[in-house]
Amino acid sequence: MKSLGLSYTTAEAANQRIDLLPSGPTWKTEVIEMEGFPTTEPTVLLYRDSGECVEYLFNNPIFADRMSYAPVQHFDVDGKRVVREAASGMQAWQTQVSHLIFSFLWKVLILKKDHLPEGATRVGVGLASDATHLTNGTGDLEAHPLFITLDNIDPEARRNQSNHAHLMTALLPKVKFIGEDDMDPNIVRTVRDRLFHHCIRIVLAPLRRIARHGKLMSDPLGRLRMCYTVLSMYTVDYPEAIRLAGVIGFTSPVTLAHNEQLGDPFRHPPRFFSDTKKVIEEISLEADPVNELPKFVELALKHRLTGVTKLIWDNWPHSEPAYALTFDALHSGHKYFNDHPFSWSVIAIGGKVKMDSRFKALHPRKGYRYFRKGVTGLKKSGGRDHRDMQRYILAAVDGAVPPKLMAVLRSHLDYFYIAQSPEVSEDDITDILQLLQEFHDNKHIIIDNGYRGKKKHFRIPKLALQHDIPTTIAAHGAIINISTDISEREHIDAVKNMFRQTNKKDYEPQMVQGLGRRERLRHFDLATALHKAGDAELHMDPDRFESALNESGRNPFLDHLGTVQNLRSAKRDEHINYFQIMKAVESGIKDQRIRTFAGTSFTAIHLNRDPPLGIISVGEAARRFRLDDLEESIQEFYYRCQLGIPHEGPIISQHRIPDSMGSVQEITGIRVWISLKVQTKSLLRPGKVNRAATIFAEPPQFERNRPVHSKEVEFKGGRYDCALFINDMNIPFHGRANLKGESRL
Repeated sequence: MKSLGLSYTTAEAANQRIDLLPSGPTWKTEVIEMEGFPTTEPTVLLYRDSGECVEYLFNNPIFADRMSYAPVQHFDVDGKRVVREAASGMQAWQTQVSHLIFSFLWKVLILKKDHLPEGATRVGVGLASDATHLTNGTGDLEAHPLFITLDNIDPEARRNQSNHAHLMTALLPKVKFIGEDDMDPNIVRTVRDRLFHHCIRIVLAPLRRIARHGKLMSDPLGRLRMCYTVLSMYTVDYPEAIRLAGVIGFTSPVTLAHNEQLGDPFRHPPRFFSDTKKVIEEISLEADPVNELPKFVELALKHRLTGVTKLIWDNWPHSEPAYALTFDALHSGHKYFNDHPFSWSVIAIGGKVKMDSRFKALHPRKGYRYFRKGVTGLKKSGGRDHRDMQRYILAAVDGAVPPKLMAVLRSHLDYFYIAQSPEVSEDDITDILQLLQEFHDNKHIIIDNGYRGKKKHFRIPKLALQHDIPTTIAAHGAIINISTDISEREHIDAVKNMFRQTNKKDYEPQMVQGLGRRERLRHFDLATALHKAGDAELHMDPDRFESALNESGRNPFLDHLGTVQNLRSAKRDEHINYFQIMKAVESGIKDQRIRTFAGTSFTAIHLNRDPPLGIISVGEAARRFRLDDLEESIQEFYYRCQLGIPHEGPIISQHRIPDSMGSVQEITGIRVWISLKVQTKSLLRPGKVNRAATIFAEPPQFERNRPVHSKEVEFKGGRYDCALFINDMNIPFHGRANLKGESRL
């Protein structure tokens, strides 16, 4: 370090200089006491002013071209409503727009008429909280962070962790009451939940004031806007959701369903906070919530409430648990599949051994996970594991389970697959509703055949939450933008990594100090990059800035900032764009090594420079690939070309050359590739391309160069992937692939 010639030589001196840089919202502490319930250690709440956090995100110049200030409407080619980001959802329209265009989406929503003042800007606040373990095996240390974000920020930017669109706003205290092991568990839960809501209400008090009275905030381009903070979404798992809703287990946090009603084939009425508050007030007339706590808790339990009297929703306009507690694709989707539909399939197929053997027998595909050791023995499986299992489950159990169970599995996978699309239309929501109904129409076979073991009911809370998929989409846009896997990734970066840098004693103040220093470094990095770019004020002028936006809505000035850290997502494309390579070749670059060409205007095909089999005779290729009619098919291709017969795409047909024509072309050898890459343009992200898929056509006994201890699967009988190509170039592409039409494949 001394050889670098820096102005500091120790970490302490470096930190002292970092602490001099401009900071973000500052951290504060407050000691919390619950009268009559002393704790083993002082209860300390670490938090930041939530209003300052919202303003910090709202005027961040990094999001200048990724921020929405007003609701939008998207329509498909048929004129039907499409939802993507939160601004296109009905909740944004209901709160910010005084007049509404009727839409089918209203059929799955029951929203109260509660508009913001004319000319106001809706700031959609997104919250996420969950306890996370800091140590494994020993110590039993955990943290309970509260993150805040804005749904005004473009969802793609919000999902990317490098954009730092989620700000840790508080570390909620973990408490243990003196003598709680001898206390009634219901009383302990009530007091602990009251403390939980009390702490969150302290943190969010500024946002409630702004929601009632508004506040002038500067956007990233310096324009002042009268903003009102709406609690748009609170992404949590089921245990945290019922805690926030103030209800007990086996109760829906967003509807009035509970116990036996959890398996009903319809969505129950929404759980509006006003209804919950009315019940709490009625119970308070019979028993004092403080002085008669045991009786109050007993009465609350009869109404399936926890006994919390001041919930976070109280006195916060435009905020409802029925819609803010959104459907979570990670826990209520992927994990639900693993805990229930998959476990039903294991029992139906005859046990874990049979399920594993079927998964191991499936054909491996490059780019997709291959379960070499089966699936039932996976340890610490997460959302990605469950997603990969969903891709194969229907093929794995086909023919081994009753048709009705296949209908249950297929309908569940179909509606959940549609729901994960970044763009959902009214027709998609109709399909989801129909598939949900199909699931419930056939689910009786699970009980009839004993696939739930000894359980003869569907008291599954996450089953009831499946009805909230259409509601969440209609209110907030695509559910892929509001999943808890986004906030759980923040746990690793902002909580666990920060904890590892502490001395493990009194670690929470050290964690927030480390977070503050990282924010200071980001501010310094951004400020120096803007200064180095020159004319930053000119480029950030609102009129000039918006006129410079490209077709993707991005501003090149911000994309090309020379920051040291990665503050604007990836500085390189996620993957190779073969369309750009193809365009360069067509523009005049002559390079015989480039083998990229167009399959269609929507598809690019790429081959490696050198064919693995080199140049071999047609007869040798026919023998190795076991294609007896290979030479005849090649002759047909040349025959049709010579006669000018149009061939829409590759020749795969039964139209052979007339016998009288004989051979039309003498072929001495052909180059043979055993794989190709196929890339398509993204329908959901204009200007972007999808990751290329690799398709194999590997002959039997093909000798591939493998390391001695390689775990790569050997294909002694050949490796052939199935791929379907539309063979008629004249058929217009309507934006959705299917197997319908007259095209020959």
